[in-house]
Amino acid sequence: MSPLTREAFQDALRKGLGRAVRHVRLSAPDDVREDLLNASLHCLVYDAQCEEGRAPWLMKMFQITGEPEFYRRPILQRLRELADEEPRIGRDFWQLYHLVVEFAFNDDREARDLVYETFDKMVHDETMEGCDELIRLDGIDGLLYVLAKTGQRILDGFGFWDVKYYIEDAEEKFGKETVRTAIEREIEKNPLVQTYFERADSDDPYFDYPFYPQTDWPPDLPLREWVDRIMEDDFSDFKDDGDENYLPYYGLTTRRSGVNRAARKAEADELDYAFKKLLETDHPMRQFCLLGAFLSRPMPRAEKRILDYLDTDNVSLQWSTLWALSHTNHEMIRDKAMELLLSEPARPNWHYGFELLRNSFRPGDQAALEKAIQTREFPNRASFDRAESGLRDLIEHNPEESFQKLCRWFYERIPCSRCRTDFVEHLVKHRTISCEMLEECLDDACEETRKLVHTA
Repeated sequence: MSPLTREAFQDALRKGLGRAVRHVRLSAPDDVREDLLNASLHCLVYDAQCEEGRAPWLMKMFQITGEPEFYRRPILQRLRELADEEPRIGRDFWQLYHLVVEFAFNDDREARDLVYETFDKMVHDETMEGCDELIRLDGIDGLLYVLAKTGQRILDGFGFWDVKYYIEDAEEKFGKETVRTAIEREIEKNPLVQTYFERADSDDPYFDYPFYPQTDWPPDLPLREWVDRIMEDDFSDFKDDGDENYLPYYGLTTRRSGVNRAARKAEADELDYAFKKLLETDHPMRQFCLLGAFLSRPMPRAEKRILDYLDTDNVSLQWSTLWALSHTNHEMIRDKAMELLLSEPARPNWHYGFELLRNSFRPGDQAALEKAIQTREFPNRASFDRAESGLRDLIEHNPEESFQKLCRWFYERIPCSRCRTDFVEHLVKHRTISCEMLEECLDDACEETRKLVHTA
């Protein structure tokens, strides 16, 4: 492998591709400083909700350069600045916190002190998600510190933060008896730890939790009753809280969720009733809500009338229809997918074809998908995300089929390292992964990807 261009290195840092690490190995330290420091001070992770943190991956590159101190000083300084701000949230803050933990693991006393100082400032924040890092650093002593700080949080009126999962993790790592004995001893001498367990064992540990309002869950009703309610609903209480270009019916999702929950345990005649009423109504809000019955159950049959919802200007209705149709296996649905994928000129929603094929796929349909991505442009990032998500569903529902070319195409372009793992897994399973990709994945930012290729 030759060194990357600067643009290609920046792209690899954003995506978490292993070629970034390989580039650092081949480059002079001063050639990568600016971009690597930027990737450290500013979290470039695309989807922080599903992707793992990149602190260990970045630290690996610091060490390869031979000058980790160059990166250490600005990282510690920036975390101090953000820790003094409120609220202490955001992807940059958490990446810096985890990076400082990595330095602390290397016997860096200043970094260790900063981890604890930062955690102390987070005790009264909405989240205390830094708990696991203290336990990683100091084991049972770190756990006892977390329990004491949680007790202080409760006494100060900031509500209950449940750390039972950290206790369970510690028991698995250090032994249940060892952890329990340490906690019992700490309870005797530290009233703050006792405060935590008193609240944890109470009937309503969350009663004064201040950050989240009580959620109004939809009532648990039979599907037929839900359908009748929707058909009679005048939606007078509807308040449009969504972006008109994204989810204009956001305020209706509670109703749709109620229908969906009822449909999960409904009998076939109830689903037929919901489908019949869906065909009878021309009201887009009723259509949106009733489609909830088929977000997890297949439709009794396919109807052109419902397929036509995909061409409406109502984005929320489009997406609900797409989701519902994807759960049903029917030749009419497959024909609609092919129509979208191969239309000339390309239609704005051509990428819906990926999701529509979820259960209506036939061997050989890969060719239409490959042609579509090679000859069409995605209207926006959301459309790209839906297409790659649709392909991952296709792979899951058709595990014996090979999607080699599609996986390689998305591997190069997908911004989410966690989602990329599914494509790597498919290539490994079908023995169609190249030696070059295999070697690159050994340095991927995603631990699951690295484990996959170690076994290949």
